[in-house]
Parts: sequence; C-alpha cells; structure tokens
Amino acid sequence: MRRSPERRGDVPVKPWRWIAAGLVAINVMGGIALAVTDGGTGGVALMAGSQAQVPMVPEEEAAVLHPIERIAFSDDWRKRTTRTVKAGGFAFAILRHDGNPCADVRSTAPDTRFYVMAPLEITAPSSRGSRTGTYYEALLPRNAATCLQSRYVFAEWQPDRTGTVSFKLGEATLTVDVSVEGILRPPRRPFYIALTNSYLLKGHCATYCPREAELAHKYSRLLAAHGIRPMQNWIGVPSIKNGRLDLDRRMKRRMSFRQTTMAYAGNDPIGFPRMDHYRDKIAYLRALETTIQEERLLGRAWVYAVDEPKLTDKLINKLKLYKLFAPSVRIMVTTPHDPLLDPLVDTFAPVINHLVKGGERRPSAYAKKGLWSYASCMGSCGPNRKAALTAERRPGADTGLPDFLIDRPVLRLFAFFKTLDAMKADGALYYEAVEGYPLLRKGIDLMADTWNFGGNGDGLLLFPGRPGEFGLNKHQPIASLRLKLIRHAIERYW
Repeated sequence: MRRSPERRGDVPVKPWRWIAAGLVAINVMGGIALAVTDGGTGGVALMAGSQAQVPMVPEEEAAVLHPIERIAFSDDWRKRTTRTVKAGGFAFAILRHDGNPCADVRSTAPDTRFYVMAPLEITAPSSRGSRTGTYYEALLPRNAATCLQSRYVFAEWQPDRTGTVSFKLGEATLTVDVSVEGILRPPRRPFYIALTNSYLLKGHCATYCPREAELAHKYSRLLAAHGIRPMQNWIGVPSIKNGRLDLDRRMKRRMSFRQTTMAYAGNDPIGFPRMDHYRDKIAYLRALETTIQEERLLGRAWVYAVDEPKLTDKLINKLKLYKLFAPSVRIMVTTPHDPLLDPLVDTFAPVINHLVKGGERRPSAYAKKGLWSYASCMGSCGPNRKAALTAERRPGADTGLPDFLIDRPVLRLFAFFKTLDAMKADGALYYEAVEGYPLLRKGIDLMADTWNFGGNGDGLLLFPGRPGEFGLNKHQPIASLRLKLIRHAIERYW
C-alpha cells in the first residue's frame, strides 16, 4: 500500500468560509467526497469564498482557536469556544499565548495535558493549489526547554459531564463550553496503521541499539490510545515450532508476537505475516492454519497478502496457496474488486478514489466481500527519499480527495472517515506511521523537513523523542496534530 491556504510566518490569510450544516457532499474529480461539520466546533473549512465575519481577538492577545482546524487554515481566535464530545472521549483546544509563551498554563479540567506546538516551515507544497508557510504539527512536551518554540499550546482532556472548562495563560482566561452527548463506544470497525520496528530503531539510534521491545510497546500503546490498531508491528516473524507458530518466542524480552501484536489488537482482527517472509512457505501456511485453530482465532486472523498487485497468473497462484494450506485465514489485498479474485480474496482494499466515483454508498461489487480502503498522497506521489534523497520536490495535482498530509485543512482528514462510514466499510488502513525515520541517518531533520513520496508528512504521524532533546530524559514517541485529529474522527464518525 503506497501508498492551500496558509499562514505566511504568523500572518494569517483568509480564503475560507465556514459551513455549519452537518454533512455536505462535494463533487470532486467527477466523484463524491463528504465534507463534515461538527456541531459545537465552529464548522469545517471549505474552499468556497471569503470567511464569514466573526468576532476577532487581536493578534497580540491570548485566545483559543474556535473551530477544530489547523492554525494555518483559520484565524478565528476567540476568548470563548465550544466543544461537543462523547462521555469517555477527548476534547482538545489550541490555545494562543500573548506576550510570554512560557507563562504558566492551568486548567480547571483535571488531568489536562499540555503540549507545545512546534513550528514547521513548508517550502514546497504537497500539491498544486496548496500553500507554503508555517504549520504547527509536532506536539512537544511542554517544559522550559520547549516553551519558547512557539506561542501555541495544544490542550487535551476527557470531560465526564457537560460544563465549562477555564484555562489560565498567565493573567489571561480562556473558556471552553463542553457538551457531553452520548457515551463513547468501541469503533465499529478497525483502522490499521503499519508500524515498522526497524524504522523505530533508525529514528532513535545512530547505529543499532537493543531497544526493539521498548520502542515497539511505547509506539504501539500511543497508537492504540488514539483508536488505531498497529499493523505489521512484530519484531521478527514468529518461528515455526512443533507444527504451529511460536507466538511466545522471546516472551521474556517482551518481544513475542503475542506481546507486540496480539496484545494491541483488542477485539479486532489480528494481522499475521504474509508467507513471503518465510523460506518454506507451505510449512508456514500449515503452521498458521494450526495456530488459528488452536488459538480459536477463526474469523479474526487475516493476512495482508499482496500490495497493489497486477492481475497475473503469479498472483492467482500465490493466493491459491493461502486457500489451500491456510483456509481459515482471511486474505486482504489492496486492490479494487475483481470477480476473478472472488474465490481467493476475502477483503478488498481499494484506494479511496476508486470508491468515491460511485457516490457515498457501498458499491454493490463488495456486497459479499469485505471492504476496506486507504488513502495515500492521492495523485501527488513522488520518489521515495530513502532511495532518492535529493529528488526534486514537484507538487502534483490536487485531486481534492481525502488524505493525511500536513498542508491540508482538517476537512480532508475527516472526510476519509466520514466517507467510509457512509459506505459502511468494514475497516481502513494507512501504510506507515514512521516511514521517514530512516532519513534521520541521512542527515534529514524530521522536525524541519517532513517531505516524502511527494507530500508533506506522508507516512509520518509520529516523531522520535530522544534523550537530550526537547527536555526529554528517555526515548518516547512524539504525537502529531494529525494523530489527535484522527482520534477525533474515530470518536465522532467511526
């Protein structure tokens, strides 16, 4: 699976208006994308003229960003705003300091967490029509070492009842009126993101270091806490022992498949390695089938068998091996539905632009098959910088389709989840959370340069936090703003 408006510096531009009418269908490249607005959030930005007139707070004053949106796409700053959440879910707000970004920050909501929003200068847009300028993506722990990085603070908390939350930023007071409506339930479908452990090591250590288990669990826990199921996050594939997969191998080192993968699956399906990882493919498939039966994983075990394949005899023969020797494992392939693959594939996962052409309903071709989908850089994909470090950055066409890039309004991310929800999709996935980490060993600072595959932030939802940087004394993942937006989308629409 492979896979704009702006602020120039701190000066906002205003080519957007806010629409607060629930669900809006927009024609995109001959298809349908779903724009969503969220009651109590101030709406979602759409490229449709000038921004509506709202009471503005002067730039030099403390304020809270009214809509759930990126700073680059809204200058609607207020002293008071609203949020609507479900009980058990998260509320968040972007706060702006006045003259002293290191002034004390307090909240009347217990256990509020505060992060400094680090600036990121984007000099090459992901696609034509997007803008360059300053974005705020990495959420750094707020401390004496980071508070001067920007005047913007990200605050998150879990409201347990409807009420008012006040924030004190130095001498200024900001208010968020929270409405708690309903109870947060587990998502109806999984959302998977790949988490490659070898990339984690490259992001945290200049050379090899024995931190596989430590990093695997820290990153997996963070993804799981945001409603995301880590995918392909095993530390080495499970070996074959006595005719079954040894799911407990290296358990004392917290590196077993049961600990690193199954522990974070919850009640969702569990992704097993594809047979290409094994020299004796038939032995693996037989061991996988035995394991599924003995572990009582019928209906829950799946394999990401092939990535964006072409329909060839080689593909069909490969899929036949799965059905012959491991008939209980569900086979997922990232390709649109093809009747020739019906006997061999359980779940088709086409890129989302193949689905929106037909409207917002589930296509009839998937009536008897599982339907997942994914988004990538959506028409602007370029070279992989790991292989072409100095490749020219050429913005591609802007399809207007949902994606997970940094230089997009929040609408584009929300529309991915809302569109698939309307189609009654069974799940979704994204190809990687830490794709850019190997670039660190090539001298790329990911906090300043997130370009890969033709997009800003493509395959990069987390940043490496290392001792001695940002006031940290241990290795840990640093969340992105997009990670928080994904959690919000999952809690609201998924």
